[in-house]
Amino acid sequence: MPIESDDAFVPQSDTAFGVMDWTELPEQERACLRWMLRVGEVSVEQTSENLHVTEETAHDVLEALVERKLAIRIEERVVYAGNIGHKKARFKPGGMWDDLSKKLMDD
Repeated sequence: MPIESDDAFVPQSDTAFGVMDWTELPEQERACLRWMLRVGEVSVEQTSENLHVTEETAHDVLEALVERKLAIRIEERVVYAGNIGHKKARFKPGGMWDDLSKKLMDD
């Protein structure tokens, strides 16, 4: 029995899957992803036990996460992809104080 997929799901962020996008995931995918964050990599059997669903449903949940690029399939295991909530690099002043000193001296 395949899981009911929410075809209307579209991540709100263009660059990375953000925290707000979690709320839009179907319940089973959200629960699986939350669990995968702790354990890293899982099998269909482990997912089935953790979500209390059939192995077929667990397979469908994992495949949905792989399709969304939230996980990667490696042989018989699915591994959390680690792309949740990427932070952008902070502003690095790179000589800002030198430039400011020069400006103040010139004035």
